[in-house]
Amino acid sequence: YPCFVRLLRVFRLGRFAWGMRLMTVAVQKSFQALWILIFWLAVGTLWFSSALYYFEKLACPPYDDLEPGYFFDHSERCSESSDGFDPAPPHYLCCDAHGSPLDLLSISGASQSIS
Repeated sequence: YPCFVRLLRVFRLGRFAWGMRLMTVAVQKSFQALWILIFWLAVGTLWFSSALYYFEKLACPPYDDLEPGYFFDHSERCSESSDGFDPAPPHYLCCDAHGSPLDLLSISGASQSIS
């Protein structure tokens, strides 16, 4: 914040603050290019996060196609496991009933573990 205030003071040193006007004109003229850049950055972020979600979901067992007791057995084996994988073949990730991996932290879980 103090650096920004110093930068504003530098622009005000001139008699008519020509530096600030020059920056304003530059941003106005490049607004369309900046908007396109921000749009494609948002599209790329959404695509990447969706791809990660579905790749993580592929590592979980397909509970819809398995016998009813499999989830209970899978949960029991995962509670005894220390590495986050089901020790029984085919070695799926330890996941909950919704298909979310248990050992991978969510954003809120990661922020709570940092603080």
